[in-house]
Amino acid sequence: MQNRDNEAQGHPDEQDSVCHPDAPAHLGHLQAGRERRAIAAFLCLAEDDPVVEELRVAGFVTGTVALLDLVPLLQVAWIDGRVSAGERDVIAKAAGRRRLVFDTARGQLDAWLRSKPPESVMSASLHALRRALQRLPADAQSQARRSLLDECLAVAGARRDPAARQHGTPSEEYRVVSHLATGLADARTRP
Repeated sequence: MQNRDNEAQGHPDEQDSVCHPDAPAHLGHLQAGRERRAIAAFLCLAEDDPVVEELRVAGFVTGTVALLDLVPLLQVAWIDGRVSAGERDVIAKAAGRRRLVFDTARGQLDAWLRSKPPESVMSASLHALRRALQRLPADAQSQARRSLLDECLAVAGARRDPAARQHGTPSEEYRVVSHLATGLADARTRP
């Protein structure tokens, strides 16, 4: 009898997954909790921060949350409905600098290079990046913002529209970078 009591007092998740009468629903809830904790830890946010749940609902998981600051680059690349080879190369180099360790992240990035990420992913990413920037000291915030925007500009410049260069009109890619700059600048003024 003593041995059975010790087994029943094992890890709570293990115990629940074996004993809980609604195991499939309960396991989903446990997995969502794990994902929230992992996302919150990655961003150094409280688990109950609304941005954490927004990211989880948008489909970010432990292995893909490291892609957050690549999503703006993807947003710039996809503005005209496709990702050029030059844009792909710039994004791949940016991903290489981040040393993505999870196969999940590399696989998701490849999928987003083949097929445009949903608007919910782009919106949640911008909110999360803004929130993460808010937590930095002003000089670090400015440097991180500038670095991300420089990478976005590199993507925008990877496929230049000759007509836009000739007439000095900004391409759609540069308009997206401007929009992102405004959204990230709001990090200084929004809670």
